[in-house]
Amino acid sequence: MRMSGGMGDLSSNSLLDNNRGATFQVTGQFVNAGTVSNAGTISTTGNFTNSSGGVITGPAAPLRGSITAGGYTQNAGMFGAIGRLDFCATMNHPAAG
Repeated sequence: MRMSGGMGDLSSNSLLDNNRGATFQVTGQFVNAGTVSNAGTISTTGNFTNSSGGVITGPAAPLRGSITAGGYTQNAGMFGAIGRLDFCATMNHPAAG
């Protein structure tokens, strides 16, 4: 699924179910205020924000999904993923999250 037009916002009480093998791509920024169940790939060319009402969940490794952002990332919500959660900056290529 591809969203374009500058941004993608998932409003409160909304659900995005991104299955394994699927890619949810946003041209611009992505702001989550709902619930994202991610086993696939979420990619945004701009900023990614998980706002205070936002929930990110998904399966544990090795089936976990990924989120990449071309800009900054900000989390004020909840990452409810079971298992390890890695935060990595592509410009620094850290060995561990």
